[in-house]
Amino acid sequence: MNATASWQRPRDPLIAAALAAFVGALLVPLLDRALIVNDRGYYLLPALGLTRGELPYVDYWVFYAPLRYHLLAWIFEWTGPSILAARVLWLAMILIGVAGTYRVARAFAPRALAAAPALAYGLVPGPWHKAPFALCTVAFLLAVVGLLAHPKRMRLAVLGAVAGLTLVTRQDLGLLQLALCLALAVARPWLAGESRVGGFRDLVAVGLPFLGVVAPVAAWYALRGGVGGLGDLVDAVFVRAFLQAEGRGSELLTLLTPGSLGLAPEGRGVGTLLLVALATYLVAALVVARTLRRSPRAPGAWLGAVVLAYGIPTLQQALQPPLLVRFLQSAIPWVLTATWLASAAAGALGRRPGRVARVGAVATTAGAWLGAAGLVAFVNLGVPEVQPSAA
Repeated sequence: MNATASWQRPRDPLIAAALAAFVGALLVPLLDRALIVNDRGYYLLPALGLTRGELPYVDYWVFYAPLRYHLLAWIFEWTGPSILAARVLWLAMILIGVAGTYRVARAFAPRALAAAPALAYGLVPGPWHKAPFALCTVAFLLAVVGLLAHPKRMRLAVLGAVAGLTLVTRQDLGLLQLALCLALAVARPWLAGESRVGGFRDLVAVGLPFLGVVAPVAAWYALRGGVGGLGDLVDAVFVRAFLQAEGRGSELLTLLTPGSLGLAPEGRGVGTLLLVALATYLVAALVVARTLRRSPRAPGAWLGAVVLAYGIPTLQQALQPPLLVRFLQSAIPWVLTATWLASAAAGALGRRPGRVARVGAVATTAGAWLGAAGLVAFVNLGVPEVQPSAA
């Protein structure tokens, strides 16, 4: 499970690019369609407000961190208000995510199996406007792959910067990434074979790039809206948004309650299927613990542990309705965990990994294809969307 040697083969970057191109060819015809019910570009309104000189969180409330709204506002300076322009940006992020997911999986799996999680995300990408969140996840896991392959302090700086970008894009994922960054900073010297444990310099290596990304955003809101403007941002993103999420309740607990075991809004069959994710994480936790006990410094085992630690807190988001949102961007850690398990099983069985990988890849890709076919059929029943007005 070498985290670098597998990617140094010339064909791997070409395969990643081919996977992205294939997914792009399927999604480009859908750019004028929503990928979920009732998506009429509500996420563009904060960006349109920015183009009019309004300040999010002060003049109107939104519950996500601000970076994607600013990015859209910059795009609209060139294109004018346009759902299509936004979706072209989201499509680019999806395609980068597809290539990146293959890269992460390739750190511990053979080619055929590594393609499965990339296609699973690419063929059923979820709502367009959630593409930045998936990209944040993929970018962080790529940085983890780099750190585990070369556990140097500079790699921690990359992790910190990615976590900072995520925090100003999707706050809950940013906090999760920061916690994992700090844990990896403590473990880095040991992973590198050094005698000491993680020290102040390692924490600084994470913290400075993290603050270097977050501080300019905070300063911009403080300058534009004063201390109150920055306070409104913090209150909306880190207080009200989390309270709103708690107010929806936990569908995961509903699925696990004896009286409603496996019961989801779409029916008990769907709810029972969703419990597969939880079962996968439970099995993965046992396998990761066993693997780390045998090979405490193995990069592949550590990567499996990080993906597992990332996936469990995001499981609740993956289980939120409607059905078309499930197991999409939030599912990337789960699909990677399943891939990691399949790769570990291939080694445990003592068979050629390529043969087992091909079976797993065919099964996973077939499932992704079925989901994609249903998604395309559903989307094409809709009506092309109306462009939003700048007024």
